[in-house]
Amino acid sequence: MPPAKRPKPDLPELWKDTLGLYLDVSRKDTGFAVMLGSRLIHYGHRGFEGYASDGEMLMEWYAWLNDMFSAGEYHLLGIEYAPFQRGRALELWHNMIAILKLAAYSEDKPTIGVHPTQVKMATGARHNAKKPEVIKRVNEAFNLTLDNDNIADAIGVGMAAPSILDGDYRIKWL
Repeated sequence: MPPAKRPKPDLPELWKDTLGLYLDVSRKDTGFAVMLGSRLIHYGHRGFEGYASDGEMLMEWYAWLNDMFSAGEYHLLGIEYAPFQRGRALELWHNMIAILKLAAYSEDKPTIGVHPTQVKMATGARHNAKKPEVIKRVNEAFNLTLDNDNIADAIGVGMAAPSILDGDYRIKWL
């Protein structure tokens, strides 16, 4: 028998009251941003390299996600949907996303995927922009001096999130 479906938590009616955790997931350097509506509150990055095994790295990833979830009462979790790596990086990305989805589900966190083109467009960059242009646009938008494209992409996920919600602030797609 399949498990009973849980109702999706509602987002606040007004976007400005939506606390979001946004991620650019990578084993090498995961960028993260916390935003209240369109206001950037906190950002950073964390790498998950140097572990003895994939299992150990994935457990550390899971523990880090749980720490991040416990740091705030997030209404929304957004990720850059980028399964375009090659070889082993692709396998690890999918493993990390599976754990993220399980952790988000267990915490009742609605999750959206934002395509890289949506991230670029939300920052004001061209749809085919290279990483330096996205960093530049994010720096201009928030008066920052970032040089890390993973942090810039995570912030871009937060900037793109409102366009992925419908008029009633429901998630259009997961």
